[in-house]
Amino acid sequence: MVASYGSTTDDGAAKPSQLTDLYEEASVLASETTKPLTSKPNQHAPQKGVHLYQFPASFYSCEARLILEEKGVDYKEHDVCIIAGVFDQYEPEYVRLNPRCVVPTLCVDGNVTSDAHNIVLHADEFFPQSVKLFPNDDTKDVVKEQFDLACSVFVEALTYGEVPSGPKLPWQMRGMMKSNHGKKYNMLKEKLNEHRDDPYLKACYEGKLAILMKQIEILDSEKQLNDIVDATKAIMKQLNKQLIEGPAKDGGW
Repeated sequence: MVASYGSTTDDGAAKPSQLTDLYEEASVLASETTKPLTSKPNQHAPQKGVHLYQFPASFYSCEARLILEEKGVDYKEHDVCIIAGVFDQYEPEYVRLNPRCVVPTLCVDGNVTSDAHNIVLHADEFFPQSVKLFPNDDTKDVVKEQFDLACSVFVEALTYGEVPSGPKLPWQMRGMMKSNHGKKYNMLKEKLNEHRDDPYLKACYEGKLAILMKQIEILDSEKQLNDIVDATKAIMKQLNKQLIEGPAKDGGW
């Protein structure tokens, strides 16, 4: 059974469905390069073997590692440090692999798949010889639908956003959040200026900047944070119902 999570901060967090249009708007306005990749040939990727570009402390990287271990895949890890002040995910060498500037990134014989969500969804296709993550019977679509629902939780907003009616974040975390986003913004602006003559990199940095600004806007909006909390509660209620009544009710599939 696969785990649930959210996806698209630099540590690969998702957003409630009603906020998807905000991200799509930012993505479309900035660049097509902000779309997730699925088994896309890439000349900059290792052309042989299975390679996972990840950050050890990243939850979403951990998810990808767990999936590969579950599938029994022999793979090589490449660490990408996403810590503030380092931001390896914005370096050109990595951006040419993953234009979304997130971890993890999976490379299989030169084909690139970005985001933990995509890696989990397509792992059975990439490695069909091993244990199946999703059922092969008529419950498959239901299971994937619930998996997608779990992945829609906007983890970053729940972690860093301050909802007036909810508990207050420690002052250290509030300061870290604002500082981290500011450092990301400055780094992206620097990279955009440095590589303004490279159309591909310019498009990638513009796309990432647009999404970062939209994330900041959401985190600063009391209404949108309240909407996120309400959406998350509804998602958890639906998932709980599925665990009780759906395909997993008898201990899994």
